[in-house]
Amino acid sequence: MKLGSASKGFLQLISANVATKVAGLVAFGVFTRLLPKEDLAFLPIYGMLTTLSYILFGFGLQPTIIRRLPGLLEKDRLVAGRFIRMSAELLLAGIAIYSAGIFLAAGPLASRLLGSATQAPLIQLTAIGSFCFALRHVCHYLLWAASRFDKIAIVRIGAAAGRTVLGVIGLLMGGIKGLAVGLVINEALVFLRAATYSRDLLLLPIGPRSSYVTLLRESLPFYFESYLTYLRGQGDNWIVATTLGPAAMGVYYVAKRFPMLLMLFVESFDKVVTSKLSRQRADIETTGRTVNELLSPLTTIAVPGIFMIIGLLPALITVVAGPSFEAAIVPGMILCLMQLVRIFVVPVSRGVFVIRPPLTRVTITIFESGFLISSLFLLVPLLAEPGVAISRLVAALVTFICSFVVLRRDLRVILPWRQLVISTLVSSAMAATVLIGLLSNTNLIFAPLFALAGVFVFLVLTRIFQAKSFFRDLEIALPFDLPAPLHRFMLHENGRSPGEST
Repeated sequence: MKLGSASKGFLQLISANVATKVAGLVAFGVFTRLLPKEDLAFLPIYGMLTTLSYILFGFGLQPTIIRRLPGLLEKDRLVAGRFIRMSAELLLAGIAIYSAGIFLAAGPLASRLLGSATQAPLIQLTAIGSFCFALRHVCHYLLWAASRFDKIAIVRIGAAAGRTVLGVIGLLMGGIKGLAVGLVINEALVFLRAATYSRDLLLLPIGPRSSYVTLLRESLPFYFESYLTYLRGQGDNWIVATTLGPAAMGVYYVAKRFPMLLMLFVESFDKVVTSKLSRQRADIETTGRTVNELLSPLTTIAVPGIFMIIGLLPALITVVAGPSFEAAIVPGMILCLMQLVRIFVVPVSRGVFVIRPPLTRVTITIFESGFLISSLFLLVPLLAEPGVAISRLVAALVTFICSFVVLRRDLRVILPWRQLVISTLVSSAMAATVLIGLLSNTNLIFAPLFALAGVFVFLVLTRIFQAKSFFRDLEIALPFDLPAPLHRFMLHENGRSPGEST
């Protein structure tokens, strides 16, 4: 296949994402079976603290690297070398301060997050892992700016495979502390690999140094936005860890796994939509038409797909995590609905991103983050894990409504309400069929049969109520023709279903 550089890079990143998700799911199944819920909470807490390592003292420099470095590498490598060296020095200092602070505050953090000060060694190991993780993240942005997507893919796959292998070996040899040691060793090895790939960039000749203050002033808006993004992505984990305790954190960690797998498709869709709308930003009318064209297939394809996952979620959680995590099923279903809303948010929010000033997007992000945190404080004490999931679902709905209202003033965006309602009802009947089957017979051998029964119900109801729109959207979205027998079964002689008017 003769692919352009952009398409080739996209496929490399998607392949790496799929590989990391598969490896993560394998490790997830092992950890949930070998660790009690209280110890399982260490994994999301490890993720919370390591992710914060490149934000708290990152100063917004990572997005600035992506914004400036690609052009500098092409036009002036001396300036590029100076920019890389100054950014790396600032980031290294911030990462060191953060890691030292976490290491010294291990006791109080362990009491608050893990329920006991005796778990302080786990937090100290996390501090070491955070240092390596943040340094690897700096290398990641350098590789991204240099368009070395093949190297990024190798680093990601290596990180996922190492996390699985070293984590499981460490767990089997030393329990939860062995797991933490395995994760830290993996972070160090992955950082060394990333540093090897970006070594030539770090060693570029440098021109005369400029002001660090000027560089920080330029990156300050990205620094502010990084906190909002972190709160949106990790705020729920912090609320659960600090208010419900380690056991609830373990349950919520399981509840998030399958909804997080859906993020792979949401992010891929986001990249495609952003690229398409960005090329059309000069033509407002075409941009609005494209957003409308994207919303219709989503009601036909995304809605039934995610409702099928909701129907199968009890079986999926039992297979991967074991029968002791039934409490994760309901919040997991709600989080799947949240991801469905997120899919609809993509074309609308990216339309806002393309045609409106940057401050509009930041304002919506502030509103969403504030609403999410407020809802978490309100609902978590009342509903525990389901309250967390409901907060995220409602916050996603608020984002969609805000973006839709803002966009509708500039573009003639119309949400296909009738089609959305019909698709939701038909998909709900499918999910209910699967759920009733799973609840009536807990033998997982029959789960595929219940799934087939749900698909049959969906096809029959689709034939009655939405056959024409269903096939129209599928033919637009799929790169191949649908089988003729399926057409004959689904469509009536006049080419439309009884439930649809001309």
